[in-house]
Amino acid sequence: MRAAQRFEYDADSSLVNSFVAGDMSCDGVINGFDINGFMLALQDCDDYYTQYPNCNCLHSYTDPPAGNLRS
Repeated sequence: MRAAQRFEYDADSSLVNSFVAGDMSCDGVINGFDINGFMLALQDCDDYYTQYPNCNCLHSYTDPPAGNLRS
């Protein structure tokens, strides 16, 4: 599936992160392998970061909760 690329910038307009929206396994594509990452991220971000250390748990939320989330 073709995915939308998303970019994140800091206050100085420097690119700090880029990712494929919906790609919860961080393999660059949206497919069935993203379902487990998505479900894990919704349940427990710490466990998600253990399995996907280079990904961002926040990408699974449309309204992130406060707590144990990395930016």
